[in-house]
Amino acid sequence: MQVSLLSTKLYIPPARPDAVSRPHLIEKIQKGLIQPGSFALISGPAGFGKSSLLSAYVAVTNKSVAWVSLDAADNDPNQFWMYVITACQSYYTEFGNPVISLLQLPQTLPAEFIPSALINELIAYESDLTLILDDYQTIQN
Repeated sequence: MQVSLLSTKLYIPPARPDAVSRPHLIEKIQKGLIQPGSFALISGPAGFGKSSLLSAYVAVTNKSVAWVSLDAADNDPNQFWMYVITACQSYYTEFGNPVISLLQLPQTLPAEFIPSALINELIAYESDLTLILDDYQTIQN
């Protein structure tokens, strides 16, 4: 199954110069992401500046960042994983190619297979990549 991707969903929004400065929250994110394999969950009501905070974090971090802006259409697992893989390919051009081949097969893979395969592949790169899934609350599947 071929999935058409919208490239603008992979762009990192620039930090706004007029945004409220929240250095204490950026510091919390940085501390939460020190350990390899760790994650931070930013949660709050719509319009409270979660995406703006993440953009500000990206502006000050020395880590590589892959960004995916999600929406309800990304509830399709193949589409979701293609966006994640494509975002990571901005740093590792061959990343996820074996999984992409499997996603194109007509049969459905076990749900745990794809994340396991991608995590194992990321570990092999031995580098500091931060993956941001913006608006993850839109994902239900």
